[in-house]
Amino acid sequence: SDPAKRHQHLAAHAQKVRAHVTGLARKDYWKGFSDRVDFVAMFMPGENFYAAVLEHDRDIFDFASKNSVIIVTPSTLIALAKAVAYGWRQEQAARNAEQAVELGRELYQRLSVMTDHMSKVGTNLDKAVDSYNSLVGSYERKVMPQVRRFEDLQIPTEDRAVEAPTELSVRARTPQAQIAEVKSDTPLLDALQPQAAGGKRK
Repeated sequence: SDPAKRHQHLAAHAQKVRAHVTGLARKDYWKGFSDRVDFVAMFMPGENFYAAVLEHDRDIFDFASKNSVIIVTPSTLIALAKAVAYGWRQEQAARNAEQAVELGRELYQRLSVMTDHMSKVGTNLDKAVDSYNSLVGSYERKVMPQVRRFEDLQIPTEDRAVEAPTELSVRARTPQAQIAEVKSDTPLLDALQPQAAGGKRK
């Protein structure tokens, strides 16, 4: 074949590839995604096609990268697919970690509220016991003496004997430690936040 024609066709091929890179960059595919998209892959079906481009346009790879386009050939397609799959797994793991932290924070806050309610219930139970014991004491001082005097008269009655109530000595147990309300700067929960390397990209 004529070397001049070969050179002419290869140069035209390189120009078309560069133009296609520019066209892909202008399409703004990433606008359809809520998360940031790092690049668009442009597949070339043969290593020889890419090698021919490099003969006439050695800066094509850098040009494509600056426009967020990665040129992929059969030998690099599988590696790119695996890298993307790994990135997706890391993204999902980061999201799961964020959800776990949020669930933990919510549970901690609910436990804090429940502990406070338990303490209030325990306090009210103790007050109820104290009130009951006061009533028993008053009953024993003011009512039972009259009952005993009535029994001493030995007046027949079909009712069973009146027995004095007993005081209660049981106290409500309270939580040993109060759970404080969770703040946004709680060190334990912040330590569980996903690191920047695996976090969600904005």
